[in-house]
Amino acid sequence: MVSIEVRGNIHGATTPPITVCGVTFRWSEASTLVVESPTATPAIIESTFPELLPTLLYRLMAPIQLYLSTPGRADIILRDPRVFHGPEPMSATWSDIPSIRDVIVERELASGSGMRAQVLRANIPLIYALEHLIRAILLPGSCIPELYKALESIKNALGGWLALSKIGVTKSYVDYVKTRANLGTTDERHAPSDLGAVTSVSTQEKRECMSRVRTIIESYAGSL
Repeated sequence: MVSIEVRGNIHGATTPPITVCGVTFRWSEASTLVVESPTATPAIIESTFPELLPTLLYRLMAPIQLYLSTPGRADIILRDPRVFHGPEPMSATWSDIPSIRDVIVERELASGSGMRAQVLRANIPLIYALEHLIRAILLPGSCIPELYKALESIKNALGGWLALSKIGVTKSYVDYVKTRANLGTTDERHAPSDLGAVTSVSTQEKRECMSRVRTIIESYAGSL
C-alpha cells in the first residue's frame, strides 16, 4: 500500500474513491490518500498527479498539496497544482491555470468525453468562469472577488442576472454570493487587492459561495 499525504485540505472534506489513469485512490482520513494496488508503483502514482491534483482541488475546493514519499529519495511535492518540485512555497504561476482548467473541463464537466470537452473549451464565458473559480480556490484572500467575476462571465453570456433562470438558477441562490461580494465596500468585486470586504465573510460562507458558483458553472456547462 502506498500513502499520499494531503496537506491544505482546510475543510477536512473527502470524496468517493477517485480513479485516474487506472489507479484508484481512497481516503484513509482527510489528510491521507492510499493506493492498495500491488502493480501501482510510486512512479506510476506520481504520473497521475497532474490529473489527480486538479480533480481534488475542484471537488474539495481547497488549495491542496500532495506529498509522496518513496524510499531513498526526497519527497515529491506538488504545491497547490501550480508548482511541481522543490521544498519551498512559490508564488502563483498563472500560466498553469489553463492546464488545471482543462483537466477539470474533461474530467468533471465533460465526464471524460473528449468530444464534449472540445465543445466546452470553445465556450469562452465558461472558460473565464472556471478560471476565476480556480483562482478563488488557490487564493483565499481574493476568493469573493474572483467568484463574483465568475458569475459575471456567465451572467453576461446569458443576458443578465434574471437570465440565469434559463439554467435553473434562482435569484435567491445567486444573491447569496452577490450580497457577500458587496460587504464592506461596494466596489470590492472590482478590486481584488482590497481585502476590506473579504474579511467580513466567514470561511464557512466563502465555502458556500464557492459551492454555489461551482454549481452554477456546472449548470451553465450542462446547457451548452
